[in-house]
Amino acid sequence: MPDEIRLIIISSDADLIGDITRYAGKKGNNAVVEGVARDFESGTDLIGEKKPTVVILDMCSEGNSLCLSWIEEIVKSHPEISIFAVGEDRSFETVRKFTSAGATEYLLKPVAEVDLSPALQKFSRFRGSPGTGQSKEGKIYTVCSSKNGVGVTTLAVNLAAGIYETTKEPTIIVDMDLIGGDVPTFLKMKSPYTISDVARY
Repeated sequence: MPDEIRLIIISSDADLIGDITRYAGKKGNNAVVEGVARDFESGTDLIGEKKPTVVILDMCSEGNSLCLSWIEEIVKSHPEISIFAVGEDRSFETVRKFTSAGATEYLLKPVAEVDLSPALQKFSRFRGSPGTGQSKEGKIYTVCSSKNGVGVTTLAVNLAAGIYETTKEPTIIVDMDLIGGDVPTFLKMKSPYTISDVARY
């Protein structure tokens, strides 16, 4: 069983603190709140004392620029800690800034269980396999053609699905067609972001 996720919450919002504490204790999340700080200064002291695995930082009401600098400060002082930032701005630009500063997750306020639980479970999965202490190297397969309409998307989607079914390892498919990519259609998926969003920066 994976090690317990130890959380520190930095927030002045009592409702948010109560919600996160309750969600963390739900079955499957494997998380426990080890401490709460009402401001960033006492939060940094608490981080040094408790040595958590995840810090949930809800201080964006103080301003995004200040919150970003706090994230960078935590990452610099405690690179082993993951940071879940909480904010009200759902724009791609804001999410990009927070992840670039070092946040591993960006959760919208008010934090819902359907957002926090998957984030905690994903964190637990990606901490590494017990006892190995080493990450696995992945492989990249590229599928392309000189013209459209020859079945490249069909081949790529089935290849990715076949690799996952065979290995049971996390498998990612990236459609590099910035204009007319059809992979989401083939997989019956819809995402708020595409490779085009990343390519702009």
